[in-house]
Amino acid sequence: MIRFGIRQSFNTLDQFAPRYQGRQTPLELALPYRMGDYELVGPHLADLADLLLQWQTPILSLHAPQGRLAEPGFQTWAEEVGRFASLLGVHEITIHPSRFQKDRPVHEIQHRVLQICREIEAAYSVSFCLETFMGGKRLFSVDDIMRFERPMTLDVAHLHDTEMVWRIVQHYHPHVFTVHLSGKCGQRTHHLPIDDECLQVVEALVGYGWQGNVIIEYLREYHDRLAEDLQVLRQRFGGATTA
Repeated sequence: MIRFGIRQSFNTLDQFAPRYQGRQTPLELALPYRMGDYELVGPHLADLADLLLQWQTPILSLHAPQGRLAEPGFQTWAEEVGRFASLLGVHEITIHPSRFQKDRPVHEIQHRVLQICREIEAAYSVSFCLETFMGGKRLFSVDDIMRFERPMTLDVAHLHDTEMVWRIVQHYHPHVFTVHLSGKCGQRTHHLPIDDECLQVVEALVGYGWQGNVIIEYLREYHDRLAEDLQVLRQRFGGATTA
């Protein structure tokens, strides 16, 4: 079953209740993306999980902060996020393959990062899903994600190479746990309202019998379209409406 939802982020504790209390729409909860903001929130994650369960807010997946995976602090915050997901009964956690200078020993660092992920995944019954980006300055390229057979978050808008999108859909969909769905214009403008390519991607995944989360992710100026476009997806493709 495909579960449709929308991304909802917060950056400070003061923003948490207004953005999550009373929500009935299934959400991807995006933790503060700046590490400085996350470090103020991290000590309170257990309390935030209690609130979400009390409010019965439907959380489909998490988006981790955008810390650097190659830095020593990765294990600490990744374990905090894994524990938070476990408290919520959430299994999919999207992480960005952070920017990385390839003059460092990349293969050694990749294997260390993956070992940390595997240990936390086993401890908390979660999956760290590497998000897709174009370009060669990421610790894990799309090809790396597939070579290591890691869980993936397919962000359709990040991949301006349409052939790459369809290669993933056709050949790697069993390892895609979450899809971030939005339109794009050229190589630099992402997270526009869903377009025909987005609908075709979901239609193809439905045809493969794929099960996972489809999360609509828009720029702020298009947030007034989120509810309407979520309803379009549900009406066209069905899918679960709650976590």
